[in-house]
Amino acid sequence: MKLPTTEQEAGELSLREAMLPPKVQQLRQKLSRKAKEQKRFRFYSLYDKVIEKETLKAAYWQVRANDGAPGVDGVTLARIDELIGEERFVDELHGELKAKRYKASAVRRVYIPKANGKLRPLGIPVIKDRVVQAAVVLVIEPIFEADFEDCSYGFRPGRS
Repeated sequence: MKLPTTEQEAGELSLREAMLPPKVQQLRQKLSRKAKEQKRFRFYSLYDKVIEKETLKAAYWQVRANDGAPGVDGVTLARIDELIGEERFVDELHGELKAKRYKASAVRRVYIPKANGKLRPLGIPVIKDRVVQAAVVLVIEPIFEADFEDCSYGFRPGRS
């Protein structure tokens, strides 16, 4: 079995980046560049970047692509599209975040059986929380990626 080279992994990562809106791509590139060029630079305020509508839309699309189970509220992605639609959902979430009224909901707990017969706990957040979490990842991921070595693989996109 042939292992992928760093260039191939970079190609996979850029394919992932290509699926993002241009404005979010540019933001991530700027953050990455700054983090790589100035290793000791501290990013103090990123909240405004997380709550941008383009970032929230990209995060919503990522959550949609995962198509996970509903959280404690029982609301599915199909139900959101049916009742209010993506645009209004993102607008309302943006408004909550901008006004600093957003509060994370409880997480649904389920247990998944393991091979040894024990159970592994799994937390399933509501869709709104998943979108906010994905938006945060979109903003902070390029900053943290700058600090990793090429040989570091754990929990990184496009690597295993």
